[in-house]
Amino acid sequence: MARALSHRRRLRTIGALLGSCLLATGCAPSAALDAGDGEKFTVVATTPILADLAGNIAGEDARVQSLIPSGKDPHTFEPTLRTVRDVANADLALSNGYLLEPQSLIDTLHESTDAPVVEVADAASTRGATLVPLVEDVSLEAIWLGLRISGAQQRSSGVDFRMVSADGPGNVAAYVVSTFGTPEVLFDSADGIDDKEDSVTLPANAHTHVSWGFSQPGIYHLGFQAEGTDVQHL
Repeated sequence: MARALSHRRRLRTIGALLGSCLLATGCAPSAALDAGDGEKFTVVATTPILADLAGNIAGEDARVQSLIPSGKDPHTFEPTLRTVRDVANADLALSNGYLLEPQSLIDTLHESTDAPVVEVADAASTRGATLVPLVEDVSLEAIWLGLRISGAQQRSSGVDFRMVSADGPGNVAAYVVSTFGTPEVLFDSADGIDDKEDSVTLPANAHTHVSWGFSQPGIYHLGFQAEGTDVQHL
């Protein structure tokens, strides 16, 4: 029992060190990593980017695997039985945090292993990193306002979010692009505002990126309302 506790503490320490190393490109392991029985240290990362960073930091001392395959959208990835197996067999799990990954994958990380789970972006600011928020910038000449639900009960069925008004020189539409490149329209003022047609349901505390299109240049005034909240105007 004492050996198991000591091993677990050592893994958490290594997890914290790897989380810190991910913030610096020049960080290298100071000693070989192993799982405690002579086997190579195993790391799973939610995205290929995190896996690449961890792999370059650990070098030959660890076996690093990305849970989300290259080319897959991290927002829509759903874990499989293989994902659960890989997490359960890992000595360390890395995620980005900040709602990048779907909640189902985060739940899989925390429920399928006793090994340390490090949310690198969430922990970065506590280890000397400065996070740069990507905000709307008029110099970009494009609007890319997304949708985010915060404060909802984690196990709720989702939160309805709808467009309630749209005034401007033309029509406005918002859409997302599916895995196969097909646009999926969320809101469209061209056929009038409809409570059912111009709405979307997001999982609790989730977010999504949205593309916007306007039929005419000019200033638009849009009204949006999330379930149980007041109308917000943009």
